[in-house]
Amino acid sequence: MSTVDTSILQKLITDLVGQGVGELILRAGSQPIVRRAGELEVLTQEQVISPDFLESALAFFLTAPARAKLQEQHQLTFGFTFGGRLRLRVTIFYQQGLTVIYVRSIYDSYICSGRGSGGNPYY
Repeated sequence: MSTVDTSILQKLITDLVGQGVGELILRAGSQPIVRRAGELEVLTQEQVISPDFLESALAFFLTAPARAKLQEQHQLTFGFTFGGRLRLRVTIFYQQGLTVIYVRSIYDSYICSGRGSGGNPYY
């Protein structure tokens, strides 16, 4: 993955929690989409996602065996720890011949309730 692609992906993932975003959707040919307060929102300030960026994202998220499983099953859901502390549920699938990466932040029940520091009220 290129340094630029890594930086963009890390920023998008970090924004999941930092800006109260619960879900991130990446699909080639469109700008990133997030779910904030239950509503889908296109991140118009971000560039349109290229197929090359998605390939880099797949390399970031998937091991070689997981990549093979995705090719075989055409869909894969797994847990992923980002930055050593942020837990994510990642689903990768194909829609109309294009790869879609769906990322959702996972919080424990205490944080989900909004009682813990950094709680996401939109989860």
